[in-house]
Amino acid sequence: MSRILLSISHVASNLAGARRTIQEFGSYLRANPHSRYEVELGVETSAELQAGLAQFAGIFPKVYVWDDAATLRALDALRGLPQPFFSGFSYGGTLNRVLILSRLVGCDYLLRVDPGTLPPAGLWGMIERQVDTLKTHCVVSGVYADRLAFRDNQYARSSMRDRYLSFVASQTGVALHQQITGGALFMMASPGIPAIPFQPWLAAEPTLVWGSDDAIFQEDGIKSRVFTEHKVARHDPFGKAKPPVEYFRGVAGAVYLNHLRRSAAGRTSIHTFIRDLNEFLDPSLAENRGSRLPLQNDDVVPARFLDSIDRGYANYLQLLGVWNDVVDVVQQAIAADTLALQNG
Repeated sequence: MSRILLSISHVASNLAGARRTIQEFGSYLRANPHSRYEVELGVETSAELQAGLAQFAGIFPKVYVWDDAATLRALDALRGLPQPFFSGFSYGGTLNRVLILSRLVGCDYLLRVDPGTLPPAGLWGMIERQVDTLKTHCVVSGVYADRLAFRDNQYARSSMRDRYLSFVASQTGVALHQQITGGALFMMASPGIPAIPFQPWLAAEPTLVWGSDDAIFQEDGIKSRVFTEHKVARHDPFGKAKPPVEYFRGVAGAVYLNHLRRSAAGRTSIHTFIRDLNEFLDPSLAENRGSRLPLQNDDVVPARFLDSIDRGYANYLQLLGVWNDVVDVVQQAIAADTLALQNG
């Protein structure tokens, strides 16, 4: 029987959404067992939130927890090697932790969902098709049922939606309507391909680059497939609420990363992106109220933020070449049973 690690982040900023998603997926899988696949739960969380996971011990055959202590043990073992994650939060670092976790605990596949999502009625059929596709592809995913991975229904004027999405797609290099979506049945065969981790650009400010944990897998040389017919509904439409400066800092980071990947000059172009972006934003929308519009370059893309992307991308290029070695080092440093919340 093949083993799949269902991974989800269980963090304070979206705790209720994460717990409902775990409960819904767990209940579906328990009521609909599969003859060839067993799904175990892998949760990235903090030590103080682990107690809340005990309620799921009876739903999944095994529950594994990756916490800050596991991160520190792994980083200690990886000294001198490119880093798959850092002690601070980043989108790519989150994916890399659970990719390594899937290998540590012996699972064949990683299946990733976002807090706020619900299992589709035909979940097993979708998983079967995606697993079959992973025989020839590196990365697959479904899509959200009612929105794009990009927050297409927020911030901008609805009358300009098509132009707006075309603009963002051209600047980020991401096909927004057919995008690998990290929270919608995202799958890789363990241990997969790493995402791009970033260090915080300030002590309390993570370097959040939109698409750095999912859309990057659609770049040249990585064979990926998006199942647009595999639609994942959300009970929480958007997850964490973000003011426009925070959200578009991440999007501007994706634009800058797009330039880096193509060895193009990016800092001047990023300012042009923000100038043109302001044309689409609607100050009257609830999510924009209380924010300074038009957006200002110094607010959205401080130099230290872009410096952090430079360093993170350089580290990532090295990480790609030694990914399997990095996974092996962590596997030698961390015993799988130390990560188990309960044993089946």
